[in-house]
Amino acid sequence: MQLRDFVLVISGSLAAACGSKGDAGPSPGSGAGSSAGSSAPIRPGSGAGSAGSAAGSGSGLGAGSGSGSGSGNALRDPVAAAQCQRILDKAWTAIGPTLTEVGVEAASIEQRYRHDEVFLNRCVFIAADLRTCLEGSANPIAGLRTCKVNDGKFEADQHLWAPLITAAGRVQAPELDPADAARRLSALVGTWVNDWKSFGQVTTWKVSADGTVAVTRVRKDETEQATYTVRFERDGELRVQTTPSSSQTYAFWQKDARTFLASNNLAYNQDPVTDPRRFRVELHQEWLLVDGDTCRVISSRAEVSPATCTWSKGTLGKRLKVVFDAGRTMHDGRPLQDTRELELVGDRLVDLRMIDMGTFRKK
Repeated sequence: MQLRDFVLVISGSLAAACGSKGDAGPSPGSGAGSSAGSSAPIRPGSGAGSAGSAAGSGSGLGAGSGSGSGSGNALRDPVAAAQCQRILDKAWTAIGPTLTEVGVEAASIEQRYRHDEVFLNRCVFIAADLRTCLEGSANPIAGLRTCKVNDGKFEADQHLWAPLITAAGRVQAPELDPADAARRLSALVGTWVNDWKSFGQVTTWKVSADGTVAVTRVRKDETEQATYTVRFERDGELRVQTTPSSSQTYAFWQKDARTFLASNNLAYNQDPVTDPRRFRVELHQEWLLVDGDTCRVISSRAEVSPATCTWSKGTLGKRLKVVFDAGRTMHDGRPLQDTRELELVGDRLVDLRMIDMGTFRKK
């Protein structure tokens, strides 16, 4: 064998073992997308090329975030990719009024929204007629429902999700002035009792002037005791130090000198309302807009859902029940109605779950 032939044999063996530069890369479903330069196609359901996956089902009200970057762009159909970009650009224009309604600054999210990798990477793999339907929609975000893009798909990673217009969760309030924080802590000194009837638990907080809290919980004849430290840092929040190395933020509202509400689930919160006939409040992953007899819910993905709002007598105030179609379906295809219940207590609209689990009264 000549030296030249020997070099060719070695080169061919290395190419076979390592993959040549023009290879398509790993096969779909092999975990492509985790290493830079991979060119495996991203298919709905494979999870490839996405650093994050959405949680939930349906059109995505309250669904998990879908950020991340795709690394499998090399084999995407360029015609489909261009169409998906047009769809996303059209969606951006269409949601402009919605952003204004919910108070999201368009300039702060435009680049992220218009180049959302998860949307673009999944869009190229839906059926061509569905892409055509989306592009022809006045608002492609609404078109996700009317074009039935996600019908029959029950796995989250098979869905084409609208990009998020805001991170899940509430925007934090500014930090309190130290004097204001001290005043709020002073108002909390004393013994408070929470009777969580639906859970069968009674909790007592004995709050000292330095923020130390002696906690006693009684449930089914079992008693548990603990010591917390509390402090105020932001409006609407109570910082609870449960161990020397662990703390948690509670949603908090001092209703009056003898009642406060606290919830260790920030989804169960409260908002100020100036006019009970016309208001906008931020729920955990959506906004509720009420204008007289008209109610709408806008999701964190700019999906707008008409809602039915009814008022009745509540526990602490006037109860508001909101029912709407979030675009989610049951496994048999029937629409799944979502419900939110709140109470208007003074000038606050309070999540009913916060009232149920977190009402403390002074002894």
